Amino acid sequence: MALNTFSIQNLILLGILILSGGNNIRGTSGSTLKAVSMLFRHGDRAPAVSYPLDPYHDYPWPGGYEALSPRGYRELYGSGLIKSTRYSSLFAIDCDRDATCTMTLNKILVLSSATQRCVDSVQSFLNGFVRADWPSSLVNVIPPNQDEMLGGGKP
Repeated sequence: MALNTFSIQNLILLGILILSGGNNIRGTSGSTLKAVSMLFRHGDRAPAVSYPLDPYHDYPWPGGYEALSPRGYRELYGSGLIKSTRYSSLFAIDCDRDATCTMTLNKILVLSSATQRCVDSVQSFLNGFVRADWPSSLVNVIPPNQDEMLGGGKP
């Protein structure tokens, strides 16, 4: 593929995370945040393919070609931690005496393309964002033939 022929079909979308609530963000006065939408790609990954004379042709990439790398897992987990702190006021967070906290998850919508590295990325992000066990049903994986965001689905 030539560099100047990039199209939306070549973009792998991680997911859309939509948070909704009506609480004031700390440090604001009089304004109320109603929703947050996040759109981002997968994290750092292994190369998609090898090339002629590639010195790493036989390198054992963790998870194989195109898989999310360990660095990618760490990056998305860290991003989840940062965004959890930033948007925690949108959620009812209950903590007990042992500082064990639970977050209300019914205000979160997570969409991911079906590519495994994207699903892995959003799961790593949620591990940092929620910081507790969360149901796998929280991640809504869009089947490739229905994924209109990437241009592959049919209306």
